[in-house]
Amino acid sequence: MIEIKVKTYGTDGFETNEQTKLLNSDVEGMVAVAISHYSDGSVEVSLDDDEQNGLEFGSTFMQFDNLESYYQDGKFNLAVKNVIGIKNVAYSEFKENLTNIMQACDEVKVELEKTVK
Repeated sequence: MIEIKVKTYGTDGFETNEQTKLLNSDVEGMVAVAISHYSDGSVEVSLDDDEQNGLEFGSTFMQFDNLESYYQDGKFNLAVKNVIGIKNVAYSEFKENLTNIMQACDEVKVELEKTVK
């Protein structure tokens, strides 16, 4: 199960809305996003640093981080901060874990793009 949390902040900096969506998946994890609205009309989307952003399958955990170009033109570009669990593991197992995580990443990106629009 993957939990997607989206917190929206108004121009005053206070949280105005929080949505949580669960994606049915063999992959476990969370992606939490903060959407900030500014008085000039601009919108900034970033990962919520208060949460443990990442996806896990088997012995592999892929952790996400913020990038300057994390969200542009309505598209997400998840930045990989760290991949844990790649030492002393059979290549076939690591490949299977990573394949499942990457498929889950694609599903998460689609959901995030739908939510932000």
